[in-house]
Amino acid sequence: MYSMTAPGMPGDCVTASIRRPCVLFPSRQQLRSVAEAGLRKEVGENNDGLQQMRESLPKEIDNITAIATLLTEKEAGGTTDRRTPAKLGLDVIAFTNANWQAASATGAVELMNYQSVERFAGAYFEQARLAQLQTATLESMMVLASYVGHGERIASMTPEQARSANMQAPTTAGPPANDVTHERWGTRSL
Repeated sequence: MYSMTAPGMPGDCVTASIRRPCVLFPSRQQLRSVAEAGLRKEVGENNDGLQQMRESLPKEIDNITAIATLLTEKEAGGTTDRRTPAKLGLDVIAFTNANWQAASATGAVELMNYQSVERFAGAYFEQARLAQLQTATLESMMVLASYVGHGERIASMTPEQARSANMQAPTTAGPPANDVTHERWGTRSL
């Protein structure tokens, strides 16, 4: 599918009866090259954001572990006089996929070799999976925060309340052994 210039309307594209300014590519090769460059740039930028997010994970895990430990102690009937709040937060990344959608919509993907398309499709698939994991973790963190605030509410909790809150704490064990997401993202660049 290629954009066509409408008669009498230089520089306007007509696609499904919608007129809009567009860039006309003189060749299929140029369209493919521009699309591949855009995809590489977008995946690279998403990967850079991912690496920054990964740097904050150890501290976030330590904070969640500290809160879970306090909740476990409180659940067992222990007392805590902790007044220093723990930081309960999560760094997230908003992955972009505008170039992938544009390459798909304009037919540029059809002009690429299969291995390139497969590699880009895999990268965007993994980004979507990570975005889903982030959403689930963020939802758990929000529920946990509704119980404990930033940790300051733990001291006044009953053991039953601590048990309920502790059930909401995201696990720090990582993904299940059969989940390959962590293996694919690892430290490898996309």
